[in-house]
Amino acid sequence: MKVFAIDIGGSSVKYALLEVERGKAAILTAYKPEQLPSNLFSDLRGTVVAATEYALQNEDISTVAISTTGNVDQNGTVRRAGHFQGYENVSWPDILRSEFPRLSRVTTVNDGKAATWAEFSATKGISKAFAHVVVGTGIGGGIVINGQLFYGNEGSAGSFGHIKVCVDTKIRCSCTRIGCVETVASAPAIIREYKRANQDRNVSEQLGLEEIAMRAEAGDKSAVRAFAEAGRWLGVALSDVMNIVNPEIVTIGGGVVLAAQSILGPNGRNVFIEETATSAKSLALRRVAAATEIRGATYGNDSGLIGAAILACEA
Repeated sequence: MKVFAIDIGGSSVKYALLEVERGKAAILTAYKPEQLPSNLFSDLRGTVVAATEYALQNEDISTVAISTTGNVDQNGTVRRAGHFQGYENVSWPDILRSEFPRLSRVTTVNDGKAATWAEFSATKGISKAFAHVVVGTGIGGGIVINGQLFYGNEGSAGSFGHIKVCVDTKIRCSCTRIGCVETVASAPAIIREYKRANQDRNVSEQLGLEEIAMRAEAGDKSAVRAFAEAGRWLGVALSDVMNIVNPEIVTIGGGVVLAAQSILGPNGRNVFIEETATSAKSLALRRVAAATEIRGATYGNDSGLIGAAILACEA
């Protein structure tokens, strides 16, 4: 079955045409991601509608699967997405079916849960308890228990980015509170930490995560430390997840992991994942830590697209 999948992030939108069969998805065509011109929902809506129109003009599809940042209930309604203004109580099925009546199915799922389902599928479903963390502009993720994606009472399960870890911060999270791990372990947090450590070097305000990663690869110790510090904070939050869920496998993906893939820690692997795992295992219960495997994601930045497509076909 062919599915057009859309992955809505905090600053860009990705698209792909996928073939889904027997719980597995393969990307047939990956379209160029689009940077959003603003954080207004009106711009996001226009971008998604235009991309869907293009796909329908060029492909024989009737199913659209959407993975999106924000809180999404089990009916597929986006209740709130803190990175966007006006992205509240939005039903993509209503929007896209009104624009394109030929669509027979439009599904929407939180991006963390979509990525979780993709990564769980990659493990061949062997884990009784599984967790996935996505680290990018924000931090999200999901939990699978006994082969079932866990939504919680209102669809908010897996909101790992809002675990409280830090009291000594004035940075306000997208959820409007302070102390969330998202404010000290996400891509914006790494950028802020690097700029703070280099205040006397007149660092450009336009400096982004990729440039900091390149500087880290070139030997800039403050850049390496920024990634490592973010990983340590994520490990603090992850230790709580481990103690509560007792997962067999935890996978970590997202833009931060990809940016750090060539920045090696003391043990020769991705410094962000290495520091996260070391921190998490040092803080979790010993027997839980010993039984938990922490590793990088299989599908990288494609996990949201893949998971959303699989879930759409299983709906």
